Amino acid sequence: MTTDEIKIPHPKIQILEEDINKACRRDHRNCMLVLAIKRQLPNVEKVTVDLMTIRFSDPEKGLRFVYHTPQSGKEALAHFDQGDIVKPFGMRLGSGHATSLKKGGQRIHKFGLPSMEIKNRPTSTGGIERTDTVGGTTAPVQRPRHPSHSSVRVFGYRGWTSGWEFKGDRSHLQENDQNKK
Repeated sequence: MTTDEIKIPHPKIQILEEDINKACRRDHRNCMLVLAIKRQLPNVEKVTVDLMTIRFSDPEKGLRFVYHTPQSGKEALAHFDQGDIVKPFGMRLGSGHATSLKKGGQRIHKFGLPSMEIKNRPTSTGGIERTDTVGGTTAPVQRPRHPSHSSVRVFGYRGWTSGWEFKGDRSHLQENDQNKK
């Protein structure tokens, strides 16, 4: 399989109330986003989610996919991990990176240097719609010091959800909401 033959999927993920109710707080292997992805993409394995990335493997294709966590997913995770009530929502996995899985210590596909596909349709915020990359290696994931903490979302960027509370003035947010009505 060559890099030109690989099309990175961009699924829309619906997080349902059942996903939220079954989810574990601060657990990047059993959070509501992981449960929703596993429910909607039944052939994927090793799904992990944190505030920066969503990662999963497709053993049928021999590929590992990495996506940036959409803003709606980041906000929902942060609120959920802090104990707030989260309502069902949807999100689309945008910019993706596909790399080869390993079998017997060897990569299944020989992609060589990464190739990039840029979709240049402007978004409402002025950015580009998405950038997909095939090949190369994925960004490293920081490992916890002890295996018993391997699924707890508390280190690196995962630690962002603990101990943070906004104490500033929010009146401008309420004014903006009233102006929209």
